[in-house]
Amino acid sequence: MDVTDGLIVTTGSNRRYRALQQWDLGSGALLRDVPWLPAAPDAPPCLLYAVRAGRRGSGAAGRVAAGGSGAAEVRVVRADDETEACGAPLARLHGLPSAVYGLAFDADQTRLLVVCADAVHVCDQLW
Repeated sequence: MDVTDGLIVTTGSNRRYRALQQWDLGSGALLRDVPWLPAAPDAPPCLLYAVRAGRRGSGAAGRVAAGGSGAAEVRVVRADDETEACGAPLARLHGLPSAVYGLAFDADQTRLLVVCADAVHVCDQLW
């Protein structure tokens, strides 16, 4: 779970359907389901453990990074609107040696830190 700008709660759930969602913090209302499908039709699903949303005014604004188990991967997707672009993958880090247990953007939101069982990966310029 991540809270963005004190307004939006982004949640990732370890389930196949409706796994990535955004909520209004004030009312608790569901704002949107962010599509989270397997990367390819024959690929296993990535069941979420971690999410991190970009902050307004940064290069990561309107983007969500999410990762987990199954397909041990991290994807950065668009999550800033209700159009068909919502959920569109912008970047993907796949083939990780273990599940993703945590995510964090650096202070200026240009790098993503990906926490796996035995390593922390630092990813530059993912979008």
